[in-house]
Amino acid sequence: MSNATLEALGEGRFRVVGDLDYETVNRLLEVDDELFAQNLANIEIDLGGIGRSTSVGLALMLEWLRQARSRNTVIRFSHVPPQMLGLAKVSQLETILQLESE
Repeated sequence: MSNATLEALGEGRFRVVGDLDYETVNRLLEVDDELFAQNLANIEIDLGGIGRSTSVGLALMLEWLRQARSRNTVIRFSHVPPQMLGLAKVSQLETILQLESE
């Protein structure tokens, strides 16, 4: 069983560490209130700690984007792993998620 965590870094910054699959994404969705509890204007999520991800990692990003927009919060994803960036491009989601190659 793999594990993924959401670490609070302070000042609206968070980091995802671990592998993203169906099981770990569901667990992250259960604890994602931490992202939005402070009603911050801006949130940055560092994805550089992700080891591997399936398409459910993109689904997680889209859900966080939806939640951020519903709270008038700007959310930005940084250090997106190459495999996730590739999936986003193939799915034509890089513009919606505002992803750039780093």
